[in-house]
Amino acid sequence: MSIIAIRPLLAIVVLAGIAIGSLSVGYAAPDACALLTVAQVSAVVGRPVAPPSPTVGVDGSVGCMYGYGTGTNIGVDLYQFLSAAMAQKKFSDELHGGEDTAHYKRTVESGVGEGAFSRVSISGGTFKWATLEALQGSRIVRIRVLSKPAVPLDRIRALMLEALAR
Repeated sequence: MSIIAIRPLLAIVVLAGIAIGSLSVGYAAPDACALLTVAQVSAVVGRPVAPPSPTVGVDGSVGCMYGYGTGTNIGVDLYQFLSAAMAQKKFSDELHGGEDTAHYKRTVESGVGEGAFSRVSISGGTFKWATLEALQGSRIVRIRVLSKPAVPLDRIRALMLEALAR
């Protein structure tokens, strides 16, 4: 068999390996809805939220959405990596990402997991959003809150600590 005939077969094998490897990140992750209870999330926002709905992100995360359609949306995204080094790389990329900072303030947070940072909206929209992202071993947990009025970051921090404890 010539090298020309082997190349397409090799390309198919390599692409299949990459596809299977990328799926393992999402499917290896535990249930994001098991990280927090409806009662915990409701206590943070100060009113009842709708039961959670599981989600799957195109980026390899599994997620859970609380309160969708009620004016307060809380999303929990969970990334489970094969190693702590892979999680640290993703966390670093997120922390130092070149996103548009005209609409939010990014702050490194101490005392949460092995590393954490927040993003809080500073633009003048009706709804306010805040995100807290934390690294713990081979996991990254992100909690996103969109609400009116804004949920204080210290409450989101308390929720994150509960999620990281599971």
